[in-house]
Amino acid sequence: MKYFWLNHQVYQLHWQVLKNSLLTLLLLPLINLGYQFIQQFHMADQIVVYFYALSFATVAFVLAFYGALKTLHTGLTLATSQLGQYLLYVYRHLPMLCLAGIMVYFSLYLF
Repeated sequence: MKYFWLNHQVYQLHWQVLKNSLLTLLLLPLINLGYQFIQQFHMADQIVVYFYALSFATVAFVLAFYGALKTLHTGLTLATSQLGQYLLYVYRHLPMLCLAGIMVYFSLYLF
């Protein structure tokens, strides 16, 4: 029965990974919405729109990177097996992997 109760640190790590992964995955609809929004303007107005869109995208990526980096450096002091430590290590890297995948998608989508 003790396996059904998560350690408080693992519970906090789970919610932190979930929150940061969803924040990172939220960038995909924002990128698509911004791309469609930019296409509606004439050439004279696109410079200002590109500046605002790039500023907004930069802020969103920096916030997602900060959240993923904060999750990555969460310290856990659990006395589990080597496999359990490795799984927690991989699980902590999940938001950063999502962010890297979205950055690759973003660079291929626009160029």
